[in-house]
Amino acid sequence: MTTEYGKTVVDVHSLEDFQTALNNHHSAAVSMLKTIENKLWHVSPKLGTFSDGNEMSNYYSTTANDYHDRVQRLKSAIEAAQQATKTILATYKTAEARNDANSKDIERTLAPVGTALKEKA
Repeated sequence: MTTEYGKTVVDVHSLEDFQTALNNHHSAAVSMLKTIENKLWHVSPKLGTFSDGNEMSNYYSTTANDYHDRVQRLKSAIEAAQQATKTILATYKTAEARNDANSKDIERTLAPVGTALKEKA
C-alpha cells in the first residue's frame, strides 16, 4: 500500500502474502498460549517453603501470567490485522477500487490493530 499523487495504491499481492504471514504468526501465538497454559501457568517450581523459595515461586507465577497476557494481546492484534487485511482485500480487489482507494478508509480499517496492541488484559 503506497500513496502516489494523492491516491492510495493497494498492492493486493503484497496483502495476500501478508495475510499468509499473519496466519503463520497466529498459529505460533496460539501454540505459545497453549504451552503457557498447559506447562507454565499453574505449575510453579517446587522450591521449598523458605522465604527465598516462596519469593521465587511467586516471581515465576507472575512472570508466567505476564507472558500469557502479552501473547494474548499479540494474538488479538494479529486477529485484528487478519480481519483488517481481509476487509481491505475484499474492498479493493478490483483495479477501479484500488485506484479510488482512500488512505483514511484503510487507516480506519486498520485501527483495531493498534487498539489490540494497547489493551491490557
